[in-house]
Amino acid sequence: MNLHRPLIVVSILAALVVLGLVVLTVRDAIHPSVRIVGDATYERDIYGKLRSGNPSERADAIHHLALPIDTHRDLEPALGSLRSDPSILVRKTAANSLRIVLFDEAYYSARLPGAAPGLSQNQARRIYLALLNAMAEDPSAKVRIAAAYNIDDTLAAWRSTTSDGLYQYAKRTSNPYLKKALRDPDDLVRGKARSALKVLASSG
Repeated sequence: MNLHRPLIVVSILAALVVLGLVVLTVRDAIHPSVRIVGDATYERDIYGKLRSGNPSERADAIHHLALPIDTHRDLEPALGSLRSDPSILVRKTAANSLRIVLFDEAYYSARLPGAAPGLSQNQARRIYLALLNAMAEDPSAKVRIAAAYNIDDTLAAWRSTTSDGLYQYAKRTSNPYLKKALRDPDDLVRGKARSALKVLASSG
């Protein structure tokens, strides 16, 4: 009986190791963004996707870099892709990811260990200006609509929940873009531009 006890212990340990590997594999398949903080291989994989010929992979990389769970935040891919990526999917993903960044970084910072810190005002202004440009200039109605919704939401939120500096910046910069959007062929873009202009006008 005593001779078999070490074999039983080894068998149990081996089974636990296998179980752990299975759990990790399933986790990665369900949520590939969950990795150990500072995992250099994962970061290389994400940046590699930015050069992929598959728009879905580029969009996935942009989203995960703008809204990281366990890697440093990098807004540059989203900002650059919103301006110049040939894919409508990628540009729309960039617009939506950047909008979420403006408001949800507090959630990530508070609830997820290792999450990126809050935005600086300069970063917030760059995001807002990029969204204004997309609303006014993007050739795709889908991207212009996404940007227009994001601008309207941003203005409402900045007016009521954030520092006066960001809202004053929006008041100084928004009008030319919003007035151009009033002539957009898409009803949704025009409607959101009108709504945003009302927000700005109502604040005096």
